[in-house]
Amino acid sequence: MTVSPYPLMVAGFMSGTSLDGVDVAVIKTDGLRIFDDRESFTYSYPLSFQKRLKAILGQQHITQEVRDITRELMDYHIKAYEKLSHTKAIDIIAIHGHSVFHDPDGLKGVPRTWQLCDPQYLQKALCKPIFYDFRSYDVAHGGQGAPLVPIFHLALAYDLAKPVIFLNIGGVSNFTFISSEDPLDLLAGDMGPGNALVNDYVLEHFCTPYDRDGEIALSAEPDESVLQKWLNHPYFFKDFPKSLDRDTFHDFISDVAHLPYNKAVATLSELTVQAIIQFLPVQPKTMIVCGGGRHNKYFMGRLQKNLSCDVVDCDVLGLNGDGIEAQAFAFLGARSFFNLPISFPKTTGVSKPTSGGRFLNI
Repeated sequence: MTVSPYPLMVAGFMSGTSLDGVDVAVIKTDGLRIFDDRESFTYSYPLSFQKRLKAILGQQHITQEVRDITRELMDYHIKAYEKLSHTKAIDIIAIHGHSVFHDPDGLKGVPRTWQLCDPQYLQKALCKPIFYDFRSYDVAHGGQGAPLVPIFHLALAYDLAKPVIFLNIGGVSNFTFISSEDPLDLLAGDMGPGNALVNDYVLEHFCTPYDRDGEIALSAEPDESVLQKWLNHPYFFKDFPKSLDRDTFHDFISDVAHLPYNKAVATLSELTVQAIIQFLPVQPKTMIVCGGGRHNKYFMGRLQKNLSCDVVDCDVLGLNGDGIEAQAFAFLGARSFFNLPISFPKTTGVSKPTSGGRFLNI
């Protein structure tokens, strides 16, 4: 493994499956440790763009509409970058883009994952070296292309007692089990839906992008018969590592069309919880929860009640829960720069530790 000779200041961008905006973070790292967490924030997308972006999810081909949305997506990234305080000190930029198609098993053709990004357009505006397309190389070598965050979770856990689990509840829920300092011991995978189904439902029926604090879910009881039907989905019984497309379970929303709105939200929310509770492969003493879902009191309360481990909001540990994914891709950008692996056999199923990310220099 290459040893990093010096730290870099890296800006990371993540447009996540929750569709709410682009997260941006700046960290100082050598790809092994994080020396400084400079700043992070979310640049929110207007509701009209969220709807247009959501409408092309699942696309497999580049159309003029896709080109237009990609350019607009990059413009929001540029606006986010311009709000940063440390642009002069930034050495490289790492951009995830926005996932529109994810089929690592080749169920709809050849194995493929596709994130919207126009690195040339972005670089022309920002005048910085750029790493992008982090997932494709992993998929091309037999991996799931996700999750890629585990190696960053390992860096965050440097001073923590082990074993420990990081649970990220974004649009999709995924976990990282950390038992030692060796990245080859990492175990990870996508658990099931995170915020995505609830967000999609409340956006349609309540004209709000998410269930704030889980208030709607907390006002009703889930429908157990619908829930049990969902929990028999074949995905839940696949071995880890495994990964999901954001909309793998989207058709489930039609199963709650007959329910009162708040009961439908409670049922969709309980699916997120039960996919974690019932199918978590290991249960250490501590689970550290990050991602937007940690703000959902329904999720957090149900996890605390039903798991035997301590369930801790990552913010309590001084971590930046809203910025972790953007920080993670900044970290992956540094690792790619130093040719360090970003995915591993037990995190994505790739055949051997694999680096990734295409590089566009200035």
